[in-house]
Amino acid sequence: MDSIPPTPHLQSVSTEESSRAKQRESGGRISYRVAVPYSNSRVTRPKLAGGDLQGRIIEDRYRLTFPLGRGGMSTVYLARDMTCGRHYAIKVLHRDLVERSRYRRRFFNEIESVRRVNHPAVVRMFELGELDDGRLFIVMEYVRGVSLKQVIAKGPVPMERTVSIVSAVAAGLRAAHSRGVIHRDLKPANVLIPRRGEGGRVAKIVDFGLARIVGSPSLTRSSEIMGTPLYLSPEQATGAAADHRCDVYSLGVLMYEMTTGERLFSGRDAATLIRQHASKRPIPVRKRRPDLSIPPILEDLIMKCLEKRPDKRPYDMNRVLAILRLFDGSEGYRN
Repeated sequence: MDSIPPTPHLQSVSTEESSRAKQRESGGRISYRVAVPYSNSRVTRPKLAGGDLQGRIIEDRYRLTFPLGRGGMSTVYLARDMTCGRHYAIKVLHRDLVERSRYRRRFFNEIESVRRVNHPAVVRMFELGELDDGRLFIVMEYVRGVSLKQVIAKGPVPMERTVSIVSAVAAGLRAAHSRGVIHRDLKPANVLIPRRGEGGRVAKIVDFGLARIVGSPSLTRSSEIMGTPLYLSPEQATGAAADHRCDVYSLGVLMYEMTTGERLFSGRDAATLIRQHASKRPIPVRKRRPDLSIPPILEDLIMKCLEKRPDKRPYDMNRVLAILRLFDGSEGYRN
């Protein structure tokens, strides 16, 4: 395994004797009645119950109460800080990836990227550590709410809300780009919509695991395709060099899906989607959904963000935000 930088304040996993006793009695699984703030446990529990760290305590401080979600690289747990009662989200690398140095490096890359940005529209990260079995974990801000993916699943998002969410995301990306951080994996699942009154932000960006820090060694080979096929830019699809404008394209895909309620492209496999991003011309927004009242200025912004050539897109998030500020939710847009 490749060597990795030393991790500050690493602690082993510890458990209370009562937790161990419960685990032995239940055959290795701990059963708890967990109150997940602002979460529908009847939907979540059957799919995610039984994470192997559920009920454990790490760093003699955080009790991992319930798995909130799983991905190909990690599981995210709701955790309660026993010293103050505050809730956090703790992202833990999968056990079978412990010996895979590229995935370990992504954890270091993610926390370094987010710490550089430090913006209200980017989920905060507080601590990086390692369990006694080698799994890395990150202690993160817990956002009470839903993902944008869940919002879009209900159909087209109202124009005023679309502009509000996209403006927050664009502001977060502008801050990231100004610090040399390119997200490279912007998608609805990586945008959280906080519950009303939670921190004053309408959206927060998560998962900087694939982010590139300009001037730092790349986590991927130059010709390697990285990102989610539904949302990656043409330059990512072809393995070409990608700068901050790849995030502009992905934001365009996200806006397209929010306004139409339909995906930009569809295909049976990743290869088909990748080819479409690389060469297929998107159907204009209002042609895709003529039944919806989509303002021309918003359609124009979306289609410009979706240009195949990066130099034809809005150059940066400042330009995107300037156009969004022209939009008025009551009248479509200001003259």
